[in-house]
Amino acid sequence: MTCVGGNTDLPDVLANTTAVLAAAGADLPVHAGLAHPGGGPAVEVGERWQGADGLMGCRPAPDASRGRPPLAVVEERATDALARLAVEGGLTLVPLGPQSTVADLARAHEAAFARLGRIHFMGGSGSGGNVTPAAEFNVHHDPAAADTVLRTAGRCGVPVTMYGLEVFGRVRVPPDRVRALSEAAHPALRLAGRLLLAAAAKEGAPDATIGDAGAVAALARPDLVTVRRRPVAVQVDGGPARGQTVVDRRASGPPAGEGWTDVDVVEDVDGAALAAWFVDTLEAFFG
Repeated sequence: MTCVGGNTDLPDVLANTTAVLAAAGADLPVHAGLAHPGGGPAVEVGERWQGADGLMGCRPAPDASRGRPPLAVVEERATDALARLAVEGGLTLVPLGPQSTVADLARAHEAAFARLGRIHFMGGSGSGGNVTPAAEFNVHHDPAAADTVLRTAGRCGVPVTMYGLEVFGRVRVPPDRVRALSEAAHPALRLAGRLLLAAAAKEGAPDATIGDAGAVAALARPDLVTVRRRPVAVQVDGGPARGQTVVDRRASGPPAGEGWTDVDVVEDVDGAALAAWFVDTLEAFFG
């Protein structure tokens, strides 16, 4: 697990990640990635997306009854850990936040980056944004990183999948299943239920989107999504289009000029089936 500054500051991201893993009983190494875009100055985030703590106020407290200390962040930097694992070949990266750390891998260890099996990221949009009219949050937070990752992947022949806003909000858990999760015995299921309840309340809806988890679910169930290979470019410069992912859906062939990378864009999803599979999997594993 690697963590990057994005919806909240990096220390909160690390605290949230270790708390969620502890609730799940998963003792996995957690590596700190970049705190800010490109290692540069901080970007103001605020509380628009996941609240002040970055976890909708749902961060579970350490469970002293387990008789072990809370999970700690390992010393090895995320970039170095990814480089070490990538050289073994076939590693699939699933970035669910800004791609600052993945871009750092591309710049510092391109030979290792070239050994990746696939990059399957949540982010981007070919039809408008959420943080601005043009841009989705993860790409807008560090557009230079997204651009670097796509360009380097194209040059090295690493396949890339984009799970963007077109499908992000369409994988929704019905109210009865959200309630059942929130009342379950296992702490991981209760946490999932609390997060879904918070997401539903934020949207003012009875059901809840699984959000970024949809990208992970789509990787596991490719039969429930429709993917098309499209040329994609990232608008890096400032202005109203900063962070826009331009998706060329024309049938006239690839665009002229540099900056375009062929990407597998998730364009449709069986939202009900994917949401049901997601909850079924949680309940089977933790029930």
